[in-house]
Amino acid sequence: FIEKVLEVEPSSSEGKRILLLIDSFENSKMLSYPKLFPANALNTASSDYAAGWFNNDLILSSSRSKEKTLFKDGRTSEDFSSLYLSIENLYGDFGPAIPLPIDNNKNIGVVSFDPQKNRLYFTKCNNRKQKCTILQTDFDAGTFHFSCPVRPTFVQKKYHYGHPFLREDGKVMYFSATLPDGYGGNDIYSITLKADGSWGLPINAGTEVNTAFDEVFPTAIGDSILIFSSTGHNIGYGGLDLYTARNKGTGFERLQLLLPPYNSSADDFSLSLRKNSTKGILTSNRNTSTGDDLYFFDDYPLRRLVSGMVINPDSVPLEGAFVKCNDSEYHEWNYITTENGAF
Repeated sequence: FIEKVLEVEPSSSEGKRILLLIDSFENSKMLSYPKLFPANALNTASSDYAAGWFNNDLILSSSRSKEKTLFKDGRTSEDFSSLYLSIENLYGDFGPAIPLPIDNNKNIGVVSFDPQKNRLYFTKCNNRKQKCTILQTDFDAGTFHFSCPVRPTFVQKKYHYGHPFLREDGKVMYFSATLPDGYGGNDIYSITLKADGSWGLPINAGTEVNTAFDEVFPTAIGDSILIFSSTGHNIGYGGLDLYTARNKGTGFERLQLLLPPYNSSADDFSLSLRKNSTKGILTSNRNTSTGDDLYFFDDYPLRRLVSGMVINPDSVPLEGAFVKCNDSEYHEWNYITTENGAF
């Protein structure tokens, strides 16, 4: 269809952009690395999503049934979401998920942990009022006790908030909200922790990040790279797509769409890297039979595609040539060229 559009209108920049995106998607599917690994020990037939790091363990959101109930979440037709803890064992595997003793652990999810203060931030929704808010609770490691949740000072009752993510240094929190200065739908905001320990004012991430549609599930790599999902940007593979933008101090720039396998034609969101590691976890509903599922990955998600062509001295493309590539981390990729000599 796009090729036909370009035949009629060869100068169409939108057509060229979409064709380039399709080519990039098709080329990326030829890569043998990186891969996503379904978190089989954590996933259920219900929605399992938005896992956050709790030191080296994971806290995940899930609508799996803890007990029989007639009440369902009207937005998903599943049980209300709750928070679960999965502990890493000596072999690097994650054990069965157990419910967390936070509040009544109902209609809550999307957690971020502050190890400096032993504090958790999470989202709690009220279906009757059709609003969500951010709450915080302090954690006592000795007794495994969570304090009674309260709203952080920057959260106002009359607005919708969700998806808190505290940066590794504990100085900045990202979240999504529908505040009056937004561009439409849910926007990504940041807020800075002041020297006296109080929060400053929310700052909209701007038009490089936010659109008239939904921008949700922000996370970060270090202090300079924001990761988020959006349905509103004009480059994407379908549904919620994962993007990154760089913090230049005065705003965000260099929007980048993550390539497959991190993105797919389904909803892909809540990508979180483990601290001091290239390993991480994300959520996707690309498996339509099970809804939202968690996937592990073992490779830094910001990468570039390498492509080329093998030709003989007479500039004739060579089909079936073997191409071997290595990087500085000792990963190896092997390719066989296509009939036009491409890899």
